[in-house]
Amino acid sequence: MDFSVILKNKASFIQQFKTYDPDILIPELNVAIEYKFIRKGNIIEDYIDQVKTDANNYKGDNRYENFVAVLCIEDSASATEDNIRESWTAKNFPDNWDLVVAFL
Repeated sequence: MDFSVILKNKASFIQQFKTYDPDILIPELNVAIEYKFIRKGNIIEDYIDQVKTDANNYKGDNRYENFVAVLCIEDSASATEDNIRESWTAKNFPDNWDLVVAFL
């Protein structure tokens, strides 16, 4: 199966005052991906909150039913994957959202 990748601004997650744009879209899989690069010294929780805001607003485009948040973390000493997943779970993300954590 061949897959295409669509860059930003091609989905229709339009709310009353703002349009929400995933970073990567894979239409053949009905998947939208939100990518966050977290530099050393930044607060990981702030980025999880940003993704949660996106999760609450990625509605209205039925072509995308599944979502993946990729957190790429520069400082592996700032948290463990378990800590990050605990925070993710506490924020009650919708069931159609998955988390990928990558440490550099």
